[in-house]
Amino acid sequence: MFKFEMGREAKDCITGFTGIIMSRSQYLTGCNQYGLSPSELTKEGKRPEWEFFDETRLSLTGKKIELPTEIIERKKDNGFDGTHGILK
Repeated sequence: MFKFEMGREAKDCITGFTGIIMSRSQYLTGCNQYGLSPSELTKEGKRPEWEFFDETRLSLTGKKIELPTEIIERKKDNGFDGTHGILK
């Protein structure tokens, strides 16, 4: 069971890294990890690579993204029923 939902912005309490939850992994050992896509661009205007964090290191910031309608429709056309992650 995951504590945080996809599409929410989270912050790592150790490094201060902030990003949108784009992936979740659950391990046999009971560890849940989240892949965060950075919320901020670099000074050069580029998006840094994703970072992965244990669930216990994260807290939500309160922000949430919504997928644009055209992406939702494209996913439905490909057989996605919209019942997972941020499309609930």
